[in-house]
Amino acid sequence: MPGRVPVVPCCIMTALLLLAAVGVRAESGSAPAVISEIMFNPDGNENAREFIEIFNRSGAPLSLEGWIIGDGEGFDPLVPAGEGGWIIAPGGFAVVVDPDYLTAGEPYDPITADTPLFTVPDQALGSRGLSNSVAEPVYLISAAGDTLSRVLYSIACPPGHSWERVRPYDGDDEGNFLPSLEKDGTPGGANSVTPPSRNPALTAASLRFASSSPLPGEPFGLLLSYRNDGLSPVSDVRVSVRMLPDVTVGTAVFPDTVLPGEDAPSVRLETPALPGGRLTFAAVIEGEAAGARDDTLILDLDVPVPAGTMVLNEIMAAPREGPEWVELLNTAGYPVSLRGWSLADLRGKPSSPSEDPRLVPGGGMAVLAAGPLEVPGAGGLMQVVLNGFPSLNNDGDTVWLFDAANIPMDSVSYTATPSGVSRELISPRLRGSATAWDLCTDSSGSTPGRRNSIYFSRVEDDAPSGGPVLTVSPNPFSDRTTISYDLPFPLSRVRMSVYDRRGRFIVSLRDTAESGSSWSGEWDGRKGGTELPAGPYLLFFEVLNKNTGEALTIRKTIVLARRL
Repeated sequence: MPGRVPVVPCCIMTALLLLAAVGVRAESGSAPAVISEIMFNPDGNENAREFIEIFNRSGAPLSLEGWIIGDGEGFDPLVPAGEGGWIIAPGGFAVVVDPDYLTAGEPYDPITADTPLFTVPDQALGSRGLSNSVAEPVYLISAAGDTLSRVLYSIACPPGHSWERVRPYDGDDEGNFLPSLEKDGTPGGANSVTPPSRNPALTAASLRFASSSPLPGEPFGLLLSYRNDGLSPVSDVRVSVRMLPDVTVGTAVFPDTVLPGEDAPSVRLETPALPGGRLTFAAVIEGEAAGARDDTLILDLDVPVPAGTMVLNEIMAAPREGPEWVELLNTAGYPVSLRGWSLADLRGKPSSPSEDPRLVPGGGMAVLAAGPLEVPGAGGLMQVVLNGFPSLNNDGDTVWLFDAANIPMDSVSYTATPSGVSRELISPRLRGSATAWDLCTDSSGSTPGRRNSIYFSRVEDDAPSGGPVLTVSPNPFSDRTTISYDLPFPLSRVRMSVYDRRGRFIVSLRDTAESGSSWSGEWDGRKGGTELPAGPYLLFFEVLNKNTGEALTIRKTIVLARRL
């Protein structure tokens, strides 16, 4: 007579179940149901508000009868806790709660009456509840003993937020889970971190540069793609690219269908001629849901700026009022971004890098200043306020200009500077020479945003030829005439006077004034506000070359023709 079948104690049954859980494992892609959400560190009554959510990703109703859940140390069979019985609808959710949840009076609002609710026979999920201090794996085991899902949660998840699966049909790896966006999680409903059905997305690999050697002033290739991070296939995606702040690069069109989790084939776009410096490109998916987190990608590109492109052009170290500043001149034929550029002086501590995204046009100027600068007549001047602008010494200092890679692009040493008078560069071609800089000769004391008062255009390898050119136009004139000169040397002293035809002094237009190589001004045919009679007058022009001491004189007849 056969003996009786022994009863297996509970502890041994648990051990057997654990062995089954460890020894038999289903592939995550084929599992009909998975752990979708874990609340291990809830707000409120922790003994009652822990939960584990299960998602039925099969295409048929699924019974959880005989299924087991656990944390690797304690395993419990699932028991229906509501009127829904054992069944989860296809694409539906079930929530496993602590037994105390049923009596604690702290319900989760997202859990509706038609959500299948389960609990466990003992007093906690797993072994003494889910740990808040040590990350634990949570197992879902079928009635056949197959481990359908094993999820290791992260204790970095904020308190009161659940650990949610991102893509329902992907694996259990940590990269497919995130802290819930919503407080208390989303038990019984779609996870807050799960993307929508249609979700073309831009990832770090979606925008690449076709070359590692960009050149300023030359076009440049961009390789553009996108990843289908949604739950359904997508097609007819358009991605536009701009170079910030306001340069349109173009739009990449992707007509073909891309399956979930796959990347679209790359499309190449050509930029316009590149500016120099640190550039920022923005790729944006067009026409998708507003506010999506992954429809925009920002990427920087550093385009090397050759030495001598952006140069120090004027320095105001001792302003009578307002902030200290320096002016930069772009000597190239292409724009340059100053984002990331900085200044320093002999103290050595550089300013904070510029964050201004604007471009200095080719041949244009920009002022770097310690604060906003009032510049009459230069409303379009680009001004960049630098935090930590170096405090320039009035009695001599050295100014250093650094690009975004912290490479020195230019430097200038100067001596004592009069109050309210800037120092100007005579010509970029004279940079590095002892005679490249001198004091501004403009009556205002400085020329920010304008051509330097001592600018000299005729810098050649050999000594310049030709003499001074004195121009009067119109001549004859009735109301006023423009008088200008152009000199073959950069620095001079000038005296310019008007005499009548008998040689009597009438008026002084310039009196031993410090001057650069050119000047232009007007005369209204008056002396002290009084109209002069019509007739011929003599313009007497005297100039001293400050470099050589040579003096030159020009006489020119001008005719005042009063209207009848």
